[in-house]
Amino acid sequence: SNGSYPVQLKTNTEKNCADSSSTFVGVESVGLSALSWEGIEVFPNPSKGDFQLSGLSDSWKILSVTNNLGQEVPFEIEELSMESKKLHLNKTGIFFLHLQENNQPPVSVKLIVH
Repeated sequence: SNGSYPVQLKTNTEKNCADSSSTFVGVESVGLSALSWEGIEVFPNPSKGDFQLSGLSDSWKILSVTNNLGQEVPFEIEELSMESKKLHLNKTGIFFLHLQENNQPPVSVKLIVH
């Protein structure tokens, strides 16, 4: 969960002298329950193959879904409303959804299907 956690680093030198240092590390985001950027959400993630994409205006285009080898994977899209779609994958694994808004550089989001 989010918060500040203590971390201790211990090292040994060539002459078997030990040294340690302690500090705190801040964690601001844990998990992939909902990914969001520029008003777009992809959830739930991970899922059993069905993802909801909300906040997709007409300016966004789904380019492809690829596996972690870069190979395109078949998927189905169902229109739920003007700005919401359902993406269905029928394979398990880790995939990447590639989207593009107008002429902007494409963005990718990691999808996990279990």
